[in-house]
Amino acid sequence: MKRGMLVLAFAVLFAFAGLALAEYKVLVIAGDNYVENSGEIDYITGLTKIGEYTFSYDVLKINTDEGNRGWADATDLSALSEAEIKATLSQVDILYFTWNGPGHDGGYFMKGAENAVREW
Repeated sequence: MKRGMLVLAFAVLFAFAGLALAEYKVLVIAGDNYVENSGEIDYITGLTKIGEYTFSYDVLKINTDEGNRGWADATDLSALSEAEIKATLSQVDILYFTWNGPGHDGGYFMKGAENAVREW
């Protein structure tokens, strides 16, 4: 009995140690260039270590409408195949949508990515 409890205690300890040393890959999805001016992207991507958790980031700008606070170099998700979107999502652990990330002011920037995100 004592041996079984000791084994169980070590298993739990190692499980928590594995979680505590985890590294997470975060995809930051931006849909409004205000997040650059306000510092939201810099703030979020600056959070590389919280306690024992480590985070690395990629930023994906998805608003191609420069007249609606978008970027000229943004990725148009509707131009990508669902397989391409799923391949990108398979490489991340966390999706972080910035202020107005999916859409705003009559614009919607997630067209074509809904199913892939839902299945992710």
